[in-house]
Amino acid sequence: MLTGSLIVLSAQGAALAIGHGSCPLGPLQGRLGDPVPLFELALPARAAKAAVPTLAGVALVGVLGLILRPPREAVVRT
Repeated sequence: MLTGSLIVLSAQGAALAIGHGSCPLGPLQGRLGDPVPLFELALPARAAKAAVPTLAGVALVGVLGLILRPPREAVVRT
């Protein structure tokens, strides 16, 4: 489960990097007639612009925490 989550999170990060921090589905959303980005529906424009980098940073801290955590000893249950 954790591996799958890390794969999906990495794919999302790659898509954001390709889109230079913008949602890669934004152009599709615009073509479908909805020009307002999702975060701007709930947040002011300035906060909406900061939401993606902030959430990416939080996710990166979580992934780094997983990578840098000390190994645990195996627990044997009887």
